[in-house]
Amino acid sequence: RANGIEAEFINSSLSNNEISNVKEKCRSGKTKLLYMAPETIMQLHDSFLNEITVSLVAIDEAHCISSWGHDFRPEYLKLSFLRDKFSAVPFIGLTATADKVTRKDIITQMNLRDPNIFISSFDRKNLSLNVRRGIPEAKKIIEIVNLITKYKNDSGIIYCLSRKSTESVSEKLKAVGINC
Repeated sequence: RANGIEAEFINSSLSNNEISNVKEKCRSGKTKLLYMAPETIMQLHDSFLNEITVSLVAIDEAHCISSWGHDFRPEYLKLSFLRDKFSAVPFIGLTATADKVTRKDIITQMNLRDPNIFISSFDRKNLSLNVRRGIPEAKKIIEIVNLITKYKNDSGIIYCLSRKSTESVSEKLKAVGINC
């Protein structure tokens, strides 16, 4: 919008009336960019997607479509139906975190045809990664709390192996007063 492009989104923060207004803008061709989460696409695909003209499908955080990334968002794996539905439309997958194996899996999962692959450096000065193994379960939260306290004015992401463990860590951090 700041660049003069008619853009909208549909997600759970919108009322039914707001969603109807966005859909109508899309049907009329006024909206040029529409952002939807995979969960929203799965809810609307049988009706709404048949009513609009789609000229490009872009899947952000495409590493989630990979065989390892769908633990948190299982709907990402279901997005492959879009390739069949919009067979003549260009597709792009965007991610900042895909190694060679994951890139290959994204291509397979999205059924990309002779894709161009653009890779920039994985060296991002604003990010650091620290993997710690073999920490006893009882000490994990203590380690995380110490790290959060050390970097109290910074943002961070804690990766877990499953949604269940992510929710467990979140609850434990909330219990000690950490907003997460």
